[in-house]
Amino acid sequence: MLLNYFKVIYRNFKNNKINSAINILSLGVSLTIVILIASYVRYEFGYDKFYSNSNQVYKLLTKNSKGHDGISGFSHTSLKTILPQEFPEVVVGTFFFAQNEAISNGYVESKYSNLNFGVSDIDSNFFDVFNLKFLSGSKKYLVVKGDVVITEKAAKGLFGKMDPIGQPLKIKVNKDSSQILIVKGIVENIPKQNHFQSDVFILNKTALNVNINLKSYSRISQYVLIKEGTDIKKLEEKINKFLHLNGFESSNEIILFPVQDLHLKSIHSDRFEVKYKDIRIIYKYILVGFLILGISSVNFINLIITKSIFRLKEIGIRKFLGANSTQNLLIFFFESLFYYILSSLLALYLSYLSWKDFNHLVGINTSISYLYSIENLIVVTTFVIFMSILVTVYPAIIIYRSDYAVFFRKKITKIKLDISPQRVLIVVQVCISLFFIISTIIIHRQIHFITKKDIGFEREHLVLVKNVKKNVEVFKNNLLKSTSVKNVSYFGNTEVGNPSNITSEMKDPSDSTRLLTFSFYEIGFDLLQNLKTQLVKGRYFRQSDANLADLIYSNVNKKDNKLNKNPVSLNNLPIIITETTAKKLEINSIDTIISMPLLFGTVVGIIKDFQLTTFKNEAPLAIFRADSGNSGNAFIRIDNNDITENISFIKNTYHQLYPNDEFDFHFVEDQIQKLYEEEINQAKLFLLLSIYCIGLSMAGLLNFILIILKNKSKEIAIRKIHGASVFNLIALLSNEFLRLIITSIIISFPFIFWIMNEWLSEFAYRIRLEFWYFLIGAIPIFLIIFFAIFLRGMISAKANPVESLRDE
Repeated sequence: MLLNYFKVIYRNFKNNKINSAINILSLGVSLTIVILIASYVRYEFGYDKFYSNSNQVYKLLTKNSKGHDGISGFSHTSLKTILPQEFPEVVVGTFFFAQNEAISNGYVESKYSNLNFGVSDIDSNFFDVFNLKFLSGSKKYLVVKGDVVITEKAAKGLFGKMDPIGQPLKIKVNKDSSQILIVKGIVENIPKQNHFQSDVFILNKTALNVNINLKSYSRISQYVLIKEGTDIKKLEEKINKFLHLNGFESSNEIILFPVQDLHLKSIHSDRFEVKYKDIRIIYKYILVGFLILGISSVNFINLIITKSIFRLKEIGIRKFLGANSTQNLLIFFFESLFYYILSSLLALYLSYLSWKDFNHLVGINTSISYLYSIENLIVVTTFVIFMSILVTVYPAIIIYRSDYAVFFRKKITKIKLDISPQRVLIVVQVCISLFFIISTIIIHRQIHFITKKDIGFEREHLVLVKNVKKNVEVFKNNLLKSTSVKNVSYFGNTEVGNPSNITSEMKDPSDSTRLLTFSFYEIGFDLLQNLKTQLVKGRYFRQSDANLADLIYSNVNKKDNKLNKNPVSLNNLPIIITETTAKKLEINSIDTIISMPLLFGTVVGIIKDFQLTTFKNEAPLAIFRADSGNSGNAFIRIDNNDITENISFIKNTYHQLYPNDEFDFHFVEDQIQKLYEEEINQAKLFLLLSIYCIGLSMAGLLNFILIILKNKSKEIAIRKIHGASVFNLIALLSNEFLRLIITSIIISFPFIFWIMNEWLSEFAYRIRLEFWYFLIGAIPIFLIIFFAIFLRGMISAKANPVESLRDE
């Protein structure tokens, strides 16, 4: 019996080679995309799960209820010690602090020196909280400050084939001194899917004191291990109640945040060590995967349903010759299964070929094992079986409900889609097509908007040179000797995408219940001119402003490290503010004196807002102060005559003053572009997926419409004999499909508007959702459908009606 089934399947496949090949190819490519997306989603959700107790590990965050974005990734010192002592639900606490030192083998200085390994400080409880597997040695040997545990990768890189246990490890503390440490253990490598990365763990018992100090913050990440079954919300309430009774600020509270959620659901602002990714991005990929799968499945189901209609006589003959309904049904099931198996094999091969490029596009770097994991293979197998059963449902209804004589009966009906499932599937397909077309238009309009939007300063021909720490004026003057260098100014450690600044919160003058967060920048007096910011009112800084600022700042009480209360001096401090800052402080003119606890001075200028981060964030409420001794990152304005020669000159000048330092430079324009690298890559990927989905959907829709209209050929012939014109036939054929398109628009437009509005809400600066985006998205659908109808109408108009009416 099975042999007979496969003979029938092979005969049908051979008789419809082109159609069958198209179905297998479209299903195969769709499954390829779904497998790639599924692998990527599994990768992103796999963060911080490689140690067995990861579901019990929580990071301590601090929330300030009065603050703007007031959730910090750091907490008060010694909480990791206090909490286990006071609360039985807390098993143990620890800390992790990433360092930036060069390390080397204690014996060898050439082959194994200055290797790129992550270094971190920990305490003796670290491996109780993060129970990494020890390959050699043990955590119990971590006793003396300076004892070290290294990963397997570091062991091979630093010691080669030598046994590292008990061997010295040298760490460079500063330029002139090093410290010798002793290796006490080797642990498994930290996977890339982890929120912290380190290869060398150094025991440091004094990094956090053990005294209760609820007034002092630590810039060190602290973690606790919680007993299984603990109600986290109740434990948080107990902890905060205890801390508030012991002097903890009433506006602050501790949050126990699961480490498994740090990567995708991070809520705190200090994500220095966290490889943060918005979970909404992952949900978008999941949605796209389902839509692609939906389109390809709809195409296939539509064709199977249509084929089952054309094979009614074949089914009737089989029933007449004694085949029961189950046997007839199994033919359709095995035929569908055959198509899906071939498509799945093609998909596995195509996904293998495209895995490397896909990794680059989504910004990950992982092995092929993720692609051919057991989980993925189970998903593909389940999908194949499920879809094979699903596409057999409609033929099953026909076979089980009808007598074989029905399959030979002839009946001409009105021009309409008699099959309800086909109506539904066409509407689904049109809705998905509309979603991809419209969303692609909106995404690219938004990306174009944020990458081309005025950032408030001139980005072209601006070079950033990092870490100019000494001889700053000599470096500047040497550069200005070249006519190609137009200006040089300093901006502390600030760079594009990483505005290093001091922030402070103050009450909003117009609303005392709300706090405003101000950003203070100490800059070289000529920086704003060099950046070519746009001056709204007043003037830029002068050298005299920097000298006056130095005089004011020198008036410091060394005892309490606070500025002396000298209102004249403080109020005379020259400051420049941005336009938004002026509006928030209700400042309408220059020479306005500001006298607040931390915000003081005389406004000498107001400039247009400028953006150092992405337009996902609002422009900061910036206050600039001139500083003659400013150093750090140098912003160098050059001409565009010979960029390569200019960079070479700057590099040579740099190495003349800093021969032992690495020349680290960037074009500001490239840094700005890099800020949107993730969004641009997402847009590229979404565009590729959209083009494929739109093409697949339109091809399927066109093919389906032509098949349906071909089935109406006899009715068209009869109407033509009775005098119907080509225009009448096209109008008649268009009527049903037009209603389905309108239905699809009514269903999809509100959903698309909601989805894209949610996506745009991630940006502080965004485009408006214009009606023409939706109008343009609907035009291709109308064109495709009317093209199919017009094509079929012209063929029918030229055909001989007698040929159409003739029986098979």
